[in-house]
Amino acid sequence: MWRRQNLKDLLSPHSSQQRKEEETRQRWLAAMQQARTALVEDHRVKALHAQVQAWQQATTIRAYCDALKDHQDTTASAAETVTAWIAWAQAHADRIDPVPQNPGLPDLPAITPLVALPTACSWLGETGSLRRSGDPHKGYAWKGKAAC
Repeated sequence: MWRRQNLKDLLSPHSSQQRKEEETRQRWLAAMQQARTALVEDHRVKALHAQVQAWQQATTIRAYCDALKDHQDTTASAAETVTAWIAWAQAHADRIDPVPQNPGLPDLPAITPLVALPTACSWLGETGSLRRSGDPHKGYAWKGKAAC
């Protein structure tokens, strides 16, 4: 079997090269999929942190408004100004608070090969090139060891 395979490789030197290229292509596809998964996770983490930060700001603003109400001056001119300020601040807190909007998973980001490329390349540690394919439905074509 080994001799037969070796003989095939000698007779057809391209088959060994093709096999290596296919293995590299498969590693590249796996790395791109891992990169896409990592980018989606990163996008979700950033969205979560932004929502938590907005919620914390809204909560802090509401607490501040409550403190202003508790310490409000009783003079008519000052009370009117403070009341207007409190009303605006509470409305602002309502606008930035994500909780009443019932946020769910954020929409998936647009992940093109060019976006995923740096992440995939860092995992592969290889170099090559990424070229636009002639077929617009296929996107980018891989050339070299990896498209990095």
